[in-house]
Amino acid sequence: MEELKRSAEAGDADAQYRLGIWHEYRYREADGTEEDERQAFRWCMKAAEQGHAEAQDHLGLMYDEGFGVHYDGIKAAEWYKKAAEQGNMYAQHELGRRYAVGEGVLQDHAKAARWIRKSAEQGNKAAQMDFYYTHVDVKDLPKNDTEAVRWLDTLYQQEALNLYSVIDSYMRKFERSAEKGDADAQYNLGALIARALINRPNHAEAAKWFRKAAEQGHTDAQFRLGNMYEEGLGVPQDYNEAAKWYRLAADQGNADAQYDLGRMYIHGTGVTKDVEEALRLYRAAAAGGVADAQYDLGYIYERGVHVPQDDAEAFKWYRMAADNGDAVAPMCIAFMYIEGRGVPKDVTEAIRRFRALAEQGNVMACSFLGWRYYYGEDVPQDDAEAAKWLRLAADADDTFAGLIFNTYRENGGDPGNDVDAVRQYRERSEQNSENDT
Repeated sequence: MEELKRSAEAGDADAQYRLGIWHEYRYREADGTEEDERQAFRWCMKAAEQGHAEAQDHLGLMYDEGFGVHYDGIKAAEWYKKAAEQGNMYAQHELGRRYAVGEGVLQDHAKAARWIRKSAEQGNKAAQMDFYYTHVDVKDLPKNDTEAVRWLDTLYQQEALNLYSVIDSYMRKFERSAEKGDADAQYNLGALIARALINRPNHAEAAKWFRKAAEQGHTDAQFRLGNMYEEGLGVPQDYNEAAKWYRLAADQGNADAQYDLGRMYIHGTGVTKDVEEALRLYRAAAAGGVADAQYDLGYIYERGVHVPQDDAEAFKWYRMAADNGDAVAPMCIAFMYIEGRGVPKDVTEAIRRFRALAEQGNVMACSFLGWRYYYGEDVPQDDAEAAKWLRLAADADDTFAGLIFNTYRENGGDPGNDVDAVRQYRERSEQNSENDT
C-alpha cells in the first residue's frame, strides 16, 4: 500500500485510480470513514484528469451516485463521454443510455444507438441486450455489408423484433451480386446460409459460396473455408486443406486465421509441428486483437510452456485479453494481484476484481470470495458474506460450496438460513480438528 501511495503521489495515473478504488472499498466494505469517501473521489479525479479511461468512467459513476461529491448528472455525462471516446465500453453504454432518455445530455436517439452499438461491438453483454431488444431496421445496421451480416447473426440469436424481413432483404441483395461474381456478396451470402438465419443450415451451399469468394482472394472467406475443412462442415474434414486456407488468409493479415493456424502448428495438425511458427502467429493474432491468442500467450508465459516462464509477460497478455472481453483472463489477473506475480502484490485490488467478477456471476470468483470471508483471509471474517457468495457458487453446482448447505439440510437445518449453515459447518470442522488432535 505504501508503494501504491508513493506512485500515486508521484503522478502515476493508474496508481491514483487504484488508490481511489482502495479508499472506496474501505468506505463501502470495511467500515471506512467519510475521509475515505473524499479520498476516493480525489484520487479518481486526479487519474481522470490525466486521461485514465477507467477513472473517467468511475468518476462519472461517482457524480451519478453522489459519492464523494454532490450529484451532478451533467458532469457525470461529461466524464462518461471522455471515457467513451477513449473506447471504454462501459462508459459507451452508459453514455448511450443517457442519450436515449436525455439524462445529463439532450435526448438524441441516433447518438444513443451509436454509443450503445460501439459498446456492444466490444462484447459488453448489457449493451448488446439494449441493442438487441429494439425494432430492427436496415438503416439501424452498419453500412458495411459484412458488418451488417455479423450483426444480423447476433440479433437472430437474441430474437430481435422484425428481423426476418431485414434478413430477407439482405439475402436478395447478396444473391444478385454473388451470381455476378462479387466476392464480398459471395462471402456474405455464405455467412447467412451457414448460420441458417432463415432456413435450416446448408453447410455445403455455404462452403460453395465461401470457396468462390476465397478463390478471388477474399480473406474472410478463406478463413471461413479453413474452418469448414477443419470441422468437416459442408466438406470432408481435411486438416491439410484447412491449414492451406488458413495460411492464405493469415498471409493477408487475417488475425483469426493467424490464431487458428498457430493452433495447428503448436499441435502439428495438418502441418509439421513448429512451436516457433506457432508463437509467431499467436503474437500476430494477439496484436490483431484476437482475445484467445492474447489469453493463450498469457497462459504460455505463466506456465513457462515453450518459452521461459515470465509472470510479467503473462500479466501483460492476460490484461490485453481481459480488456478484449476474454472471460477467463480477469480471474488470472485477480490471482496475480493477490499473489504478487507479474505485478506488485495488491490484495485490495485483487478482492475488488474478484468481487466484480462474482457480481457478474463468475462461479469461481463467488467460491473464492465465499471461502475468503469464511476463513477471514485478506478480508474480515464474515459469515453473512461467506454465506452469500458460497450460496451463489453452490447454486451453480460448485461441489465444495454445495457440501455446506447439503450437509446442513440433511441434519435438519432450515434450508433458508444460509448463515446458520456456514456457522454450523465451521463448528463441525473445528470439532473434527479437535478430535483428530
